[in-house]
Amino acid sequence: MSITDPESPEVPSPAPDECPELVPRITADDLVATVEQNAIHAEVEFAGQWLEVEGLVGTVRRNKAGGLMIYIPASVFGTVACSFADGHLEELAGLRRGDRVVVEGKVADGAMGLTVRVNQCMITEMDAGPNQGGPWGAGGPDSGGSGGGLRLVREAA
Repeated sequence: MSITDPESPEVPSPAPDECPELVPRITADDLVATVEQNAIHAEVEFAGQWLEVEGLVGTVRRNKAGGLMIYIPASVFGTVACSFADGHLEELAGLRRGDRVVVEGKVADGAMGLTVRVNQCMITEMDAGPNQGGPWGAGGPDSGGSGGGLRLVREAA
């Protein structure tokens, strides 16, 4: 039977781009350092792959296209730019500079430069940074939380 044959079974649609069960973890520092050492090697190694990237929040904002972003600076000159769907708005609104996060997502295909793009992100772990009051200090708008400590956001399957 051919695909155009009306009695032919329906061809299933490809599965959405789902994250695998086990995802390797790397720090933002190590990911950016790998790109700095050899961007072609980093592209072959990481482009299109799912990773958990661990680091400290630098900036949380919308990009020029209106997408939700967390920028995780590396200790070397570079950044990991993590993009999120709008459904993560409330979660990202609670983050502050210096919070430790683990972000799971798919490294963008293509050339890698000083900014490594990671798409389809979700936060799997977060820990409030040393400045519990955020950028406003201990009495600021985000005081009143329970303090630091690791918080698991997504439970393992």
